[in-house]
Amino acid sequence: MGRHTRADIELLAARDLGAIAAQLGGKNFLFGEEPHAADATVFSFVNSALCPLFDTGILTSARKHENLVAYAKRGIERWFPEMAAKV
Repeated sequence: MGRHTRADIELLAARDLGAIAAQLGGKNFLFGEEPHAADATVFSFVNSALCPLFDTGILTSARKHENLVAYAKRGIERWFPEMAAKV
């Protein structure tokens, strides 16, 4: 990341988030109704991108994809239920 400007980083992230949103589509998880190993990794990145503590272009891009917002919420509810009420 040190070689990219902030604008370039945000553009690359927006493209990646768009690709994840396209793969997810209307499914609950990347490959269907139940999570797979890939969801463990992707969920962590999507959830980080949606963290409101970091008000960046990445957050703005992530919020544009309703399915990613819902995906992150499902992940929190499934894997971190004690945190679901706090989010």
